[in-house]
Amino acid sequence: MSPIEASLRDCKNGQLEPFSDIYNHFIDKIYLFIFHKTMDDITTEDIVSDVFFKALKHIESFSWSTEQELSAWIYRIAYNSVIDFYRARKEYDDLELIEETYGVSTDYTGRIDDHMSLEKILVYLDTLPKEQKDIMIMRIWDDLSYKEISAITGKSVDASKKMVSRIMAQIVANVTFLFFLVFIL
Repeated sequence: MSPIEASLRDCKNGQLEPFSDIYNHFIDKIYLFIFHKTMDDITTEDIVSDVFFKALKHIESFSWSTEQELSAWIYRIAYNSVIDFYRARKEYDDLELIEETYGVSTDYTGRIDDHMSLEKILVYLDTLPKEQKDIMIMRIWDDLSYKEISAITGKSVDASKKMVSRIMAQIVANVTFLFFLVFIL
C-alpha cells in the first residue's frame, strides 16, 4: 500500500489530517492541469481551491482505494470544476470560444520534424472539436495516462488511444503540408 493509499484509507475512516498528504501529492499536477485551461493564475488558484475543498468534503464517500483511482477522481473534479467555472461566466456563452494556450511536450514533439512550428500545430488543434482537443491536451500537455483520460472523459481507454493516434497522424500530415506550401511559395 502506497503512502497516498494509506492516507486515503485514513481519510475515509474519518481522520482528515492525512488529507494534507493527498493535497501535497496532487497540488502541482492539478494546478498545471487547470492552468492550461485558464491561463490565469488567480482563476487557477480559485478553481484549485474549489477542487480540493470538494475532494475533502466527499473523501469519506469515495468508494475506491487505489492511488490511480484517487488520481482519476481528483482530475475528474478538476475537469468538471473548470467547465462549471466557464459556464458561470456570463460573457462566455460558448465554451468553444475560450482560447487556450498550450505548452510543449517532449514525448510527442520529438516525433514531429524540427521544421514544423508549434504555432502551426496549435492552429490545427484549434480546428478540432472540443472533446478531441481536450483529450489531446490531457494526453500531451498534462501527461495523463489513457486510463486517467478515460476516467475523466467517460471514453474508453481504447477510444482515447485511437483518438490521440488519429489526431497525431492528422497533425503531422497537415502541418507538413502547410510547411511545404510555405516553403515552395
